[in-house]
Amino acid sequence: MEETVYEKEYSPDAALSQDEAAILTMMLNAVREPENCVSLPETLEDAYTALLMREAIGTGKEIRSQKMPWALKT
Repeated sequence: MEETVYEKEYSPDAALSQDEAAILTMMLNAVREPENCVSLPETLEDAYTALLMREAIGTGKEIRSQKMPWALKT
């Protein structure tokens, strides 16, 4: 069950979930202070790692990652 953390005063039907509020906050911070935001490749890598961890936990098997297109070139 999602918890509503923000509601627009003028429309009770238009509410943001906690996840939506977090994404909005991150987007606003990226616009206001772009030098302090996390890069897209870093964000994608974090999300990919989380997916692999969930798979490993769910299956109990060792999961290996693959190099993804967003990986930074070294």
